[in-house]
Amino acid sequence: MRLKRLRHLSKRFFVALWPAAPSSSDLEWAEGFLWSGERELFALLPNHDQRHLIGVARRVDVSLGELSEERWIAAALLHDVGKAQSGLGPIRRAFATIWIEIKGVDGLAISRGAWSRRVYAYSQHPSLGCEDIRSCGGHEEAALWAKAHDDPAQWRATGFPSVVIDALTKSDDD
Repeated sequence: MRLKRLRHLSKRFFVALWPAAPSSSDLEWAEGFLWSGERELFALLPNHDQRHLIGVARRVDVSLGELSEERWIAAALLHDVGKAQSGLGPIRRAFATIWIEIKGVDGLAISRGAWSRRVYAYSQHPSLGCEDIRSCGGHEEAALWAKAHDDPAQWRATGFPSVVIDALTKSDDD
């Protein structure tokens, strides 16, 4: 499992170095599923995150077919929105991920250093994203998935149908 995660993160890192914004048609497609406050949150994300999330959402849409709904696409589009609070770019995220894997996050929240606070915020992106989505009046399903997406033990607690959970998880594992 660790090797699979490492491959996934390595691929994401190199794709993230490409600075291009999503195409205007991709942005228009994504924004069509998001409510006003959610669009504002999505706009705060760097280009590479927006491209990734649009890709996930498109795969979810195809995977679900006739079962696809706005709420599931919004969940796919916003599941990583909490990462914006860390203020870390791709290179610093890579170092943060290594730090978290090796040392964990104990003590980071109370540290006085800016790096430690950013790494802690990055590690807490699921909860932070959930709070952000709820604060802007977003889809409850998007808030639930933002909080649960990195923890398989929480997936069923969302109350989502199994087919939706499968589509969300498999579509994010690119």
